[in-house]
Amino acid sequence: MSIPWANTSNPLTNSPVGQWKKGKIRCSYELPDNSKIIVFAESESEGRRVINLALSVVQGDKKRSDNLIICAQIDSNRYKQITVVPKILRYFSKGQLDTIPDWEVFL
Repeated sequence: MSIPWANTSNPLTNSPVGQWKKGKIRCSYELPDNSKIIVFAESESEGRRVINLALSVVQGDKKRSDNLIICAQIDSNRYKQITVVPKILRYFSKGQLDTIPDWEVFL
């Protein structure tokens, strides 16, 4: 999962989203600059929960005022229902302009 416009330049000690149940529901949140947070979850409520946790570290002026999260079911067998546990956090201060993270934390 990528979280654009994180409001920290200091290494975090744990993941802002924790673990979640992955599945066939695709939930997405589009920021005003067209960057996105996308989560595949086992239910719409689980996807919304994870996106809202991710939004807790997004810079306030980069969020949408309407907080619109769109969810849809994906009909495919390639999405397993498993528990996702974040293992690595990486911070890129220049976003996609840099391929080497400013910091990296293994959880």
